[in-house]
Amino acid sequence: MKSKTFNIKLKVLTPIHIGDGSSYDPTDYIIDKNEMHVIDHDRFIQKINSNKTLYDDFLERIKNFTPESIGLINFIREQSKGLYRYSLKLDEKALEYIENSPNEIGRAPIDKFIRNPFNDTIYIPGSSIKGALRSAIIEVIFRKLLPKEEDKCKYSDQRNELLENLIEKNSDLNKYSDKGKLLETLLTTTFKLNDAKNDILKHVLVSDFLPSEASLQICFPINKSSTKENNIPALLECAMPGSTFEGTITFK
Repeated sequence: MKSKTFNIKLKVLTPIHIGDGSSYDPTDYIIDKNEMHVIDHDRFIQKINSNKTLYDDFLERIKNFTPESIGLINFIREQSKGLYRYSLKLDEKALEYIENSPNEIGRAPIDKFIRNPFNDTIYIPGSSIKGALRSAIIEVIFRKLLPKEEDKCKYSDQRNELLENLIEKNSDLNKYSDKGKLLETLLTTTFKLNDAKNDILKHVLVSDFLPSEASLQICFPINKSSTKENNIPALLECAMPGSTFEGTITFK
């Protein structure tokens, strides 16, 4: 059977954030009104190097810097005004959070959307798309094959426990029913963690999806529970509704 490749165009319907652990640190940005300005550090260094007074002041602040002090951060932000690489709008909830917690956000990282290191453009990794396909298959199993089962697939440990229970409960069904045999096959071979050999999607190749038209904003994490240091919620760089990404999915 020949491989079949599909050209896919995805359109964002709700704000999405896909991160890789990198962030805008407090020395990387300035927030002014409803915008976050990303500092151009090359131009900042050029400015400091061209002025001995600023240069000496900068070195002194670095020497005396402590995590509790924001003197260096304030210096960089003050001397970087107008020296920006790009700017992003803040959504209403992010703006409200900043207005209510100005001191906290001034020292907090902002999680970046994953970016291509060569041209600094965002993209959706193929692994994220493949994960969405896997979630869709799980949805079919638990909502179509077993419509009465409660949805407990959110966490992997709970999911694995439920899979084992379902296999045991349906042992008789598996012997006499085509649906049961399908269920047994899917549950025992498809969703074992770290089992690439039996992965039902091992013959599906998904490319990274590149932006054809992308709009970014800084958003407050409404449904994201993770927090940064000192329990300060991390704002997120998000692709906004209307953004489009293109890539390919190949079935081998």
